[in-house]
Amino acid sequence: MNKLILLVKKPGHVYKCLISYIKYGLRAKEFHYSNFIERPLELKGIQNLSLGKGAFIRKNAYINILPFTGESHVEFKMGDHSHLNYSAHVIASKKIIIGKDCNIAPYVYIADNTHSYKNIDLPIKSSPIQQLRPVSIGDGTWIGTHAAIIGCSIGKHCVIGANSVVTKDIPDYCVAVGIPAKIIKRYDFSTQSWRKTNPQGEFIN
Repeated sequence: MNKLILLVKKPGHVYKCLISYIKYGLRAKEFHYSNFIERPLELKGIQNLSLGKGAFIRKNAYINILPFTGESHVEFKMGDHSHLNYSAHVIASKKIIIGKDCNIAPYVYIADNTHSYKNIDLPIKSSPIQQLRPVSIGDGTWIGTHAAIIGCSIGKHCVIGANSVVTKDIPDYCVAVGIPAKIIKRYDFSTQSWRKTNPQGEFIN
């Protein structure tokens, strides 16, 4: 019954999901009939992609899920109802996991690797890829536009401000902003309110 209602109310959405399933879903590791991928700029390693129910990827996304660093297992996974928005970049050479109900805003960059720069006789663009820690983003988190998430974990129900660069772990229920990103607020369960913190996440008032 729910599928019939969706077909009547949102025929364009149903068509988009159907085309995506035919074009991408049959090759992906996990793909649901409610998923769609909308005209990616590039999508390599689709066999390593897993999408939960209702998850989608907007157009012009650049996604590369390949073992650049020689890893035996590579994956990029998005949980149920998570959204990767316009022109996002995801470069996974080992593991990037996005939880449920996450919103990744346009132009966000997420990577578990970087270019090495140690050998000064090589241009950085020609230097080998350096594997960093796997990336994870917890359930219900919002990543603001133009943010960069590189080799770190972000907890659940967090807000990462626009243009922030996150290279260190952010715990659950935090607001973090800046370059490099620092915690400025954290939810206090004892008072049931969001309170200001120092960069270490300790309450200051």
